[in-house]
Amino acid sequence: KTSFTEPFWENAGKALLSSALKELARRGEKDTQKLYEILVRSDLTDFSNFFRHTDAATYTHTDGEKMTLSIRATLANYLQSFRLLKNVEAGFSIRKWVTDESNPDQWLFLSARADQRETLRPLMSGWIDSALNALMSLPPELSSSSRRLWFIIDELPALQKLPSLEIALAEGRKYGGCMLAGVQSIPQLSTTYGSTQSQALLDLFNTKIFFRNTDPNTTAWISKVLGEAETTEHIENLSYGAHTMRDGVNLAQHTHTKPLVLPTEIGALEDCEAYLKLPSAFPITKIKMTIKTRSTITTAFLLNYPEI
Repeated sequence: KTSFTEPFWENAGKALLSSALKELARRGEKDTQKLYEILVRSDLTDFSNFFRHTDAATYTHTDGEKMTLSIRATLANYLQSFRLLKNVEAGFSIRKWVTDESNPDQWLFLSARADQRETLRPLMSGWIDSALNALMSLPPELSSSSRRLWFIIDELPALQKLPSLEIALAEGRKYGGCMLAGVQSIPQLSTTYGSTQSQALLDLFNTKIFFRNTDPNTTAWISKVLGEAETTEHIENLSYGAHTMRDGVNLAQHTHTKPLVLPTEIGALEDCEAYLKLPSAFPITKIKMTIKTRSTITTAFLLNYPEI
């Protein structure tokens, strides 16, 4: 979660979560419900005792009850999805899945219905960021030029801020990482990452496909990204003298630049039409796609928790 005003509470919450995970691991208690009980439901005394010998002890001292309650309230707001996780004997490790090359045709889907996204948003953001981190930690023998691991993120602004995203975009290709992400508008991304970092993220995508967009700021940015064309106009000026022999023609040459694609043209694109910008010296191209109808081979979504 992004905060541009008071980052202390969120940073303190992160410190509590990190310390709690380390302490439970030290005790050999890999129990999600235990973690949720400690961080959200335990009384202040038990809470303080649990963190007594951890790096987060300064945030949990009973003498600073007001601060501790504020930090817990901030943290609890983002841990509600933890209560929905089951404790299973054989867990699934995203980091192990990323490093496993035994079956290169595997897919891992992290999906949720529209009415579940807000609840599952912290979990899905954490899982994806964990996968990005795992990619960046691959040893050289697992990051050969033949290995490709695609991250396909629909609606990137729908996730919380991913701390590993920028470095993964900048350096992930060295480890075989490829990123495909969808963004509806620049303001959406700026809300999560801020204007400066969101611009940096967009610049790191070398290939860009722009579909119809009606947001003025976004279409102006797209037009600028697609570039300008230099055109030369020849202007003819006529001059008339008192005598016909003094009439003359003056030819002038004027060079100026104009956008290759106007913002209004981006807003007027038809369904499945887009402008394609490739890296290097390839020209800007207008493309048209067709939606491919695929046969149903399995149930699209199985709900594990009917109460969500």
